[in-house]
Amino acid sequence: MKNRTYSVTLIVIVVIAIVLLVGGFIYYRAIRTSDLGSETVQRDGFSDDQESTPREKAPIIVTLPQSNQRVGSPIIIQGEARVFENTINYRLLSESGEVLAEGFTTADAPDVGTWGRFRGELMYEVDTEGRGVIEVFEESARDGSEIHKVSIPVRYTVPSDFFKG
Repeated sequence: MKNRTYSVTLIVIVVIAIVLLVGGFIYYRAIRTSDLGSETVQRDGFSDDQESTPREKAPIIVTLPQSNQRVGSPIIIQGEARVFENTINYRLLSESGEVLAEGFTTADAPDVGTWGRFRGELMYEVDTEGRGVIEVFEESARDGSEIHKVSIPVRYTVPSDFFKG
C-alpha cells in the first residue's frame, strides 16, 4: 500500500510540474509578444527612436506624418500595423472633406496576426495651400467599412512641380 501511495503522489507531482511548465511557456509567449514594441529596430529606412502608441490600444500606429506637420507631395506615410491581409489604406482630405488623394500599401508583417511596418507615398495636386487630414485605416473583411481609422491633421503645400508641364 505504501508503494501505491508513493506512485500516486509521484504521478500527481509530475502532472502539476507539466501543468506549470505549459502555463509558464504560454505566459512567457504572451509577455514576449506584447514586449516586441519596445525593441529598437532599424530596417528599410525606419527607426524606432520615437516613442509610439502602445500596441494594445490600436492595430494601426502612424509615425509619419506627425500631427499638424507641414507636408508636400509626395506625403510619406509610415508606421506599424496588424491588420487583415496587411493592407493599409490612406487618403488626404481637404478641410472641407474633399478627397485630394488616396492610396494603399502593405505592411511587412512576417505572419498573419503579427505587426509589420508600412510605408507609402501619397501624391496630390492642389493650387493653394491648406489644412487637411490624413486618414489611415483598414477596410473591414466583413463588410468593407473603414475600421481602426487614425486621423492626422496636416498643413499641405502646393507641389513644386504643379505648374510645370
